[in-house]
Amino acid sequence: MDVMTERMMAMSQSRTCLDPALTDVATWATDASFWQQVSKKRTALTGEFDRMNKEAVISLAQLYIHFGFGHEARQVLNAASSDSLQHRVLIAMSDIMDHETAGHASPLHGQFDCDGRTALWAILAQANPPFDARFDPDEIVTAFAALPRHLRAHLGPILSKRLLDAGFTGASEKILRILNRTKDTVTSRSELVSAETDRAVGQNDRADEKLRKISESNSESAVTALIEMIESLVQREKPVSYDMAQLAGAYAFEQRKTADAPALRRAHVLALAASGAFDEAYTVLETFAMEEAATMRPALADILTRQAPEMVFLKHVLADRTGLVANLEQAVVINMASRLFEAGFVDAAANILAGPVPNEARETRLLRAEISLAQGLPRRAEVDLLGLDGPDVNILRARARSMAGEHDQARDLYMSAGLTEDADREAWLAETADATFRPQPESDPGPVLARNRDLLEASNATRAELRALLSANPAPTLDN
Repeated sequence: MDVMTERMMAMSQSRTCLDPALTDVATWATDASFWQQVSKKRTALTGEFDRMNKEAVISLAQLYIHFGFGHEARQVLNAASSDSLQHRVLIAMSDIMDHETAGHASPLHGQFDCDGRTALWAILAQANPPFDARFDPDEIVTAFAALPRHLRAHLGPILSKRLLDAGFTGASEKILRILNRTKDTVTSRSELVSAETDRAVGQNDRADEKLRKISESNSESAVTALIEMIESLVQREKPVSYDMAQLAGAYAFEQRKTADAPALRRAHVLALAASGAFDEAYTVLETFAMEEAATMRPALADILTRQAPEMVFLKHVLADRTGLVANLEQAVVINMASRLFEAGFVDAAANILAGPVPNEARETRLLRAEISLAQGLPRRAEVDLLGLDGPDVNILRARARSMAGEHDQARDLYMSAGLTEDADREAWLAETADATFRPQPESDPGPVLARNRDLLEASNATRAELRALLSANPAPTLDN
């Protein structure tokens, strides 16, 4: 089902709010022990002629949900064939207990603007509540605080994360504060959401520290924390320690047959690269399946281009280990070509930019022109600059015109960019070219004869000075 259909269903269902008693979990048990209550309710399941007592089924299912046993509640409900609203609500709540979401046909969907007790379960029922959902966050916080302690510990991290994702950061923080009141409701999962909340309000260092502690623990959230921390550090262009990369590698090996394996493999390679171990990162990447490796190369190429020392960068780029240029972000392509160009690998830089670069940006075209000039191709450089304006463009155009021997145009372009010295040089080159290639008219020999006479006189004077110098300093002979 697409998002629009889901939202339309939610709107249609929200027209009539459910009776809050249908979701009032806090009232579904007494202070007696769990086993005493279960035993009593099981006894009431069958009545005369061994027929299932539907009221007893509902009561037992509610007890199971109160204590967090979704599977058991669902078994009891499935044993009694019923399509009542109460029955369907309890099925949805039992699904939330075990799977953290309810099916699209759940009667809880769309109940956001209802009583806080109902709205709480409506948020829990949807993995991605609509960001424009209308509900009172304070009522949801109040309803959450009324839940039994064990349910707060189980559902709190889920609810807090949903609120955070929906943009209700304040309400998410309030849920976490309720959890932090007692040690037995603080879990690694709630700490994980707490780190995400810190990140959402810009407290990245605090979030990193929380994730680091979780990742180094033996908790159920350790793997998720490690993956999130590495992804965040890489995204923010922060260094990653080699020890963290090794930890990701260990987790990737231990959990190679789990659903977390792909994310761990990615985190391992990214962490190796961000720690500076590029050779090892590419070696590990070679063990991936071809398709998975192809999806990893763009991110690895980005880190390589930004962080690698020159020799390491050249080694991997020139060995063509970065993948197809078409798969790279435009900024990565430009940076890669720029580094190659600055290192003197002009043709390699040209090859990088020869492929299809998405959204050919101004920066890309300027770099293309620089490369064309370095290759001695002024006309191609001018083609690269077609349609562009600005002092930087005029400087490149001036260089191209100068290289093509068009010094007058080069002079004007340099002047427009405010580079008077370069303009003067081009003016001198233009005059020199004119003097070299423009023949003097035969009807006016005077200047030529005068210049020749001056040259002869200067030559005679020079020879006279040389003879005087030699006379004053005679060369040594065998006798002296």
